[in-house]
Amino acid sequence: MTGPRYAVSQGWANSSLTAQTFKLIESSDDDCVFHYLDTSSSRSGISAISAKLRFRDLYSRLRRGIIAHETYIDASNVHELTALDFVFVCVDRGSSKKLIVNALQAAGTPFVDVGMGVHVVDDRLLAILRVTTSTDRKRDHVSARVPQADGDVDDDYARNIQIADLNCLNAALAVLKWQKLCGFYQDHEDEHNSTYPTNCNLLTSEETP
Repeated sequence: MTGPRYAVSQGWANSSLTAQTFKLIESSDDDCVFHYLDTSSSRSGISAISAKLRFRDLYSRLRRGIIAHETYIDASNVHELTALDFVFVCVDRGSSKKLIVNALQAAGTPFVDVGMGVHVVDDRLLAILRVTTSTDRKRDHVSARVPQADGDVDDDYARNIQIADLNCLNAALAVLKWQKLCGFYQDHEDEHNSTYPTNCNLLTSEETP
């Protein structure tokens, strides 16, 4: 037995509605960085804002155009970083960080540097996360904020304490800062240095232009 399909909700019926879906439309947008069509941005009305972040994600499983350079940075090739639009610096060794930061500062290349200190206090961990930004609006604070020396015997993180949630949060804060620089998020503070100590749950905003 066949007949018209009805959709009934809260006491009303509409014979024009059907449970069948429309024909699938394949995406042909070769410029899209995602391996799948981004429909959430269009549905929420933020496509123009999301476009500011095109080709800028680090997750190659989701996006195209990711190029890996499996090499150590030293004095012979550090200049390759200065040609980039933006650099994320995540280096444990102070001397290596100094080489990279000094080259980026001299070239005027904007970057975000992340750092972390972990200490054992009363048999519990105290962590302090740091996100330091350098742009053409403010750079003079970097030498004071970014450690550039090897060896800190008082830092328990140097004893190979790897905590995934802290690393994840530090990276997320760095990406959020970059997104604010891109104009994706509103930014009233324009902070170029931020710290987060786990024991008092306070995110600071320092070094404003």
